[in-house]
Amino acid sequence: MRPPDGSSSESYHQIARSPHTRRLVLEPLSFEETIALACQRLAVTRIPDSVAALIYEKSQGNPFFVEELSYALRDSEQLIIRDGVGWVDPNAGDLTALRLPDTLQSVIISRIDRLVPAQQLTLKVASVIGYTFPYALLRDVYPVASEHQDLPVHLAKLETLGLISLKGTGAGRIYRFRHIIMQEVVYHLMPLAQRRQMHGAVAEWYVRTYPDRLDEYATLLAQHFALAGDARAQKYYTLAGNVAFRIHANTEAIAHFRRALEIARHHGAISEHFQYLYTQRGHILELEGECDAALENYREMEHLADERGDRELKLAALMSLASLRSTPNPTFDPQQGAELLDHALLLAREMENRAAEGRILWNKMVLQTFTGQDSHQAIAYGEQSLALSRGLNLRKQAALTLNDLALAYRNNGLLAHSQKLLEEARSLIRELDHMPMLADNLARYSLGHFLMGHYDQAIAAAEEADQISQFIGNMASQAGSRAMVGQVYLEQGRPDHAIAIMTEAVYLGEQVGNLGVQIGTRADLGWVYATLGAFDHALVLAELACARSEEHNHIFRPWVLAVLARVNLRIGDVDRASTAIREGYQSLKGSGETLLPPVYVSLADGELALAMHRHDEAIAAAERVLAYLQHYQIRPFAADALYLKGRSLLAMGEGEAAYATLREARYRATSPESKRMLWPVLFLLSYLETRQGNADTARRLYHQARQIVFSIADHTGDPELRESFLSLPEVLVVVGGGYSQSAKGGEPPISPSLSPSSS
Repeated sequence: MRPPDGSSSESYHQIARSPHTRRLVLEPLSFEETIALACQRLAVTRIPDSVAALIYEKSQGNPFFVEELSYALRDSEQLIIRDGVGWVDPNAGDLTALRLPDTLQSVIISRIDRLVPAQQLTLKVASVIGYTFPYALLRDVYPVASEHQDLPVHLAKLETLGLISLKGTGAGRIYRFRHIIMQEVVYHLMPLAQRRQMHGAVAEWYVRTYPDRLDEYATLLAQHFALAGDARAQKYYTLAGNVAFRIHANTEAIAHFRRALEIARHHGAISEHFQYLYTQRGHILELEGECDAALENYREMEHLADERGDRELKLAALMSLASLRSTPNPTFDPQQGAELLDHALLLAREMENRAAEGRILWNKMVLQTFTGQDSHQAIAYGEQSLALSRGLNLRKQAALTLNDLALAYRNNGLLAHSQKLLEEARSLIRELDHMPMLADNLARYSLGHFLMGHYDQAIAAAEEADQISQFIGNMASQAGSRAMVGQVYLEQGRPDHAIAIMTEAVYLGEQVGNLGVQIGTRADLGWVYATLGAFDHALVLAELACARSEEHNHIFRPWVLAVLARVNLRIGDVDRASTAIREGYQSLKGSGETLLPPVYVSLADGELALAMHRHDEAIAAAERVLAYLQHYQIRPFAADALYLKGRSLLAMGEGEAAYATLREARYRATSPESKRMLWPVLFLLSYLETRQGNADTARRLYHQARQIVFSIADHTGDPELRESFLSLPEVLVVVGGGYSQSAKGGEPPISPSLSPSSS
């Protein structure tokens, strides 16, 4: 491509930023390369030094300029080709005194000026058709009917001169200009009125010749009708946009809808057309993560509705604005979203628009869900929306409502029912062949399986979501599909997998503006590094996630504050950990969509209490977590809470209660298996069995813990991370042989990393 300017497309920037992109800069040709190219194009072995110097001086090594200058010298007969050698015409005089064109455009024009009028017209008509032009089309739209029989002769001459080239043979043969610049220069030699007339003729030819393939030729038809000044361009740009969207070419789809809107405004269009174009363009912009552009699109739609006094268009604009403002994205504004939804609902009911009412109720459910407000009211809104959608047979709206109603039920502790709703939604989505929605559905389904402790199913759903997202080229969906699965890998004792997928998710989230991934997944990545003893890196990630959450007042803020607190605890900064936990509790309201922030904050609070020897408070925090997990049917993190409680009981001298609690922790860490928590639980149980004189049992538990530790070390993926993990004080105790198997007492092996003095 030519060097990009400031208006280059986002697609270009995505490619340029990719670590897999290899950039080749094409420098000007050297003098030797210039002369070699000139000789090759002229089919000679050498050219005079004076000609070589002239070509290089004028072209400055531009390959196409070299070719055109060579052809121009040949066509003007100033350079004579004889026996494979170039000779200067003896009558040409001093070549340096020749007034050759100084620009590539001028060289091309000088060559065209030497053609006879019929050849010039042939070339000009071809330039309107495009860079490539079928012979049949050129023949049928050629404006001088009496010269149709001479077209093959004209084309043969143009081919001989190197202006065009032939592809294929027979009636279906296709020609093309030797260079796109050639076509552009010729095109602009035609008067505007003549160009418009020819564009109209070309468009009509396609409509007439391919009535059953208009989808295939939609872009060409749109361009030719637009250049002809014909209002039908709107129809075909709309069709081209839909075709592009179906094959997930979203950047092209957005451009087509923009052109359709420009033409609709210029020529005038009915409300239904404006509504469709604005909502489609806005929807695709949202899918691409361009939320600010989508917001501007909907505002433009609302302004047009007010100008026209169009209530239908106004309602559509309000609904789109409300939807954008009501879901987590860079333009998320819950208060404004609620106001827009109330306004839209009132208008929809006044107009008795039941379909719109169903969509608005769906949005009200989403807003309630994502802001952690009344979850029962969210379900009520969702069920009303679903009933309206089913009653009106609005399958897409029903799929959307089911997909989000699942979250509302999840937030009410009905996790299994939530998964069933996602399955029902997915069946509809597959029928609709809506790939972006399918990827989103599978990502949510993956999270549901994670919360239920179905780790293999969680990975399978996430991988399918990721495959779909890659297939459709949707980076936002790719980021979302990878956001949670790293947690699964961490639980399974595969931190290398967790780091790889979380890192990629954060990178993608940065590219498309996915705040949830930028904040939540970045914090989770920090926690993975913390579990491996890489505290400096963990702290940087946690602090950056925390800063982003504060900047955007994001619903994941309590989540990242809890991670920040737990990392600070592990480096011994109790004051900062305490501050983060306090802020975490303050920001918990409004985090209902994810369910997990209260778990993280309470666990961090319990760990702080244990580190400060406030054992009753640690036990209370652990019991809050256990009650919460039971209410919401969440299985992960129960082992964390029970381990915290068991250690606190042990520190209080309640050995029997600690033993019973840790046995339950072992069960919870085994089903589902959480290697992350299983090894410390096994090690502490080994210590207790030793105190009770059960040496064989203690030895077996200890070796199980040690085996898991080395398994995790083998899955760090980096020698430095392996070393930092094995150097953690609590890991060193396990690796170094543990507590004496004959010990009958002594201090319990409380992890130094949670002690205020560990720094």
